[in-house]
Amino acid sequence: MSDFDDDVDFSRIRALFVRRWKTVAATVLVGTAASFVITGLRPRQFEAVVPLVLSGSPAAVGSSNAPSVRMLLTSPALLEEVVAGVEEGQDTRRIDPGDVFVDPVPQTSFVRLRVRQNDPDRAAHVAQVLAARGAELSRKLSAEPFEAVPNANGARLEAARAALDAAESRLLAFRRESQIEVLRRDIKIRLDQRATAQTLDWEIQRERARLAAALDELEGEPGDGKLASPERPGATSPGRSDALLEAFARAAAESRTRIAELEQARRQLAGSVKEEISPLQDLYRRELQLKRLEQEYELARRAYETEAVRARQGDAPTPVSVPMFKVVEDSAPEALLVPRERLRLVALAMLLSFLIGLALVILLELAEGPRQTDERASRA
Repeated sequence: MSDFDDDVDFSRIRALFVRRWKTVAATVLVGTAASFVITGLRPRQFEAVVPLVLSGSPAAVGSSNAPSVRMLLTSPALLEEVVAGVEEGQDTRRIDPGDVFVDPVPQTSFVRLRVRQNDPDRAAHVAQVLAARGAELSRKLSAEPFEAVPNANGARLEAARAALDAAESRLLAFRRESQIEVLRRDIKIRLDQRATAQTLDWEIQRERARLAAALDELEGEPGDGKLASPERPGATSPGRSDALLEAFARAAAESRTRIAELEQARRQLAGSVKEEISPLQDLYRRELQLKRLEQEYELARRAYETEAVRARQGDAPTPVSVPMFKVVEDSAPEALLVPRERLRLVALAMLLSFLIGLALVILLELAEGPRQTDERASRA
């Protein structure tokens, strides 16, 4: 005995169905009878077939124009027109799009139009009128150019133009009011003045150092390499000529004159450079705002150019890709009875009823409890 046989007790299963076979049989009987009655009550349908030939070469392998043809033939406007044309308007029953089928014929330019109705004459007339009106509509749509929705592209173009004008106005107004160029020149002048003031300060310090050195030589002590001593200002040290003394005195005088000129120039710049250069922050803020407005204007300009191209393309009508077809035969087709497939439906109902019966038996056994199941199995 295999492991599967050990896990599954077939004797208990057989005993279960021996006791419950009437339940399974009743379920199958009820399901089969219900399916037989339902299929018998379904109304009979008749089908008329009209062959159609498509223009152009056959579709490539794996593709078909049948869905496009069916979409055209099942349009609500066309079906209403067909209803009005059937039997000169006497039969005004609605045509269900689910009763219209279009089947491709592989590797050919033909498709089959199938129409199902409860009446054979109505099925034949609907198929004939639908094929004729559909062929006429396909020729009409293929010949007429497609025009875009009026004012659709024009409205977007006007909106893009308005956005561009608004961005341009904001940019020009900011340039006029901010006066960035004037502010830049003013800040450049201030920076140049500050650099000049720093240069003057350095020159003044250098000249003061030269003056101090010259005075040290003029007021030096005898014998220490200096021209004069502080105790004897008028005395000169041995070996020092009057010419050298005059040179140091002349250098000191020139330094004093140079220092006076530099300090005068420095005082003239004091009023310009004493203020902090706070306008730099204002300049940076204005430049950032200007850059943002320029970017907005560039984006608006590109959007306007894009909409202008779309508008020009939309003005030119383009042909519509509609499958054009013709009716092979003008006479009304013969409508044949559609098989109900009762045998297949009944067989499916029997199988489904049997499975439902099995599930019902198992549920009943589970409801009674495992103990009663064991007792009944041993008694059997």
